[in-house]
Formats: sequence, C-alpha cells, structure tokens
Amino acid sequence: TRVATRVDANASQLASVGPDIHVAEFKDSSDAEERVDTGQVTMHSYDLSFAEAHRSDAPRSHAQLVGLRFTGVDLPPAALVETASIVFSAKEVDDTPTSLWIKGSTHSGAFSKARYNVSARASTTSSVAWESVPSWASLRSKQETPDLSAIVQELVGGRAWTSTRSLVFVVGGKGKRVAYAADHAYYGKSERPVLKVRYTTAASTSSSTGMH
Repeated sequence: TRVATRVDANASQLASVGPDIHVAEFKDSSDAEERVDTGQVTMHSYDLSFAEAHRSDAPRSHAQLVGLRFTGVDLPPAALVETASIVFSAKEVDDTPTSLWIKGSTHSGAFSKARYNVSARASTTSSVAWESVPSWASLRSKQETPDLSAIVQELVGGRAWTSTRSLVFVVGGKGKRVAYAADHAYYGKSERPVLKVRYTTAASTSSSTGMH
C-alpha cells in the first residue's frame, strides 16, 4: 500500500484520517536560526529567514542556518521513500536571487540556544540543492522544496530509526527568503512548515492515494 504522510513542524498529537496522517504541531523547539559567524542560536521566532537575515539595529545582513524539526513522523523502518518535501508559507514578498541547500541531521533531539546547536549536528551524506529559488510573489503563498526523498531515506534507513521518531533538516545557502514559523502569534498554526512524505513498504502492492 502506498501511504501519504503529512507532518507539521515538531508535532505532539497524532490522528489518522483515511490513508493520510495529520499531526498537530507543538511549537517549542521546532525550529532554530543560527548565525554562521558567531554560532548564536535564536529560537521561538515569528519567521524563518533563509540564508540571510537582517536586524534593524545592524547595518548589514548576516548569513545564517535554519534548523527544522518534525516529530511524530510515522514511518516504519522498512519504508521505501518515494517522495518527500517541505512546504513553506511566504511571510515576505521577495525576488532576491537565492539558492539554498538542505541536509538532514542524524541528531534528532530538540534544538537549544547553545552556540552552534544547529551546525554542530552530524549531517546526512545526502543533500539537496534548491537552486534559483523562484520569486515569492505573494504573502502566504505556498513554496515547496525539491524532492528530499534521498535525505529522508537515509535517515529512516539508519539503525537508530524507529517509527514516530523525529526528522531534523538544516537549510543554508545564499540569498533571502522569509517564511512563517510555527511560533507566529497569528499565522503559526495555519502557515507553519509542513513535511510531506510518500512511501511504500517492501511487502506491499503500490496503489495511489492523494495528499490533503
């Protein structure tokens, strides 16, 4: 059987609806932003600034990494991952030339404010380039990453993986895009990042199901 799984960033409750699994989000420590130059980690932000961030009290932007953590990912250890992606919701309109990269982390624990807590985590061998990210032309438009199945497969295939374990991704690159974070006061629940995974199991017969 082909199964579609949808997971909101750092989930806490699990509910099965037909062939799809929807997981309600738990906000604390679901994402983190780390300054590349100092290792300083910021948590509980209203938004996620990919590649570069700008503070109103600073003359220049600074490069940063974004960590994303999804919990309650109901993938069996024998899962054969067909497709995987993360969907973001645009918080700012932006056409700055931007190229990003995405890696997985074998350290799936919750983020903390310890310096370099994002970059110091062991990374997957697999990585995905999100080259020439399209313009984010309207607020709250949905923006989907390229296929991340190689990363998810590497994590699920590891010896430490068990069903409902957490998946952690790290995003870096050059340019600028800003998405809603889970902690946003008004749009956090409706516009938070969503992880989508479709998989089969080795003993199953593949059949198509939809995502919603």
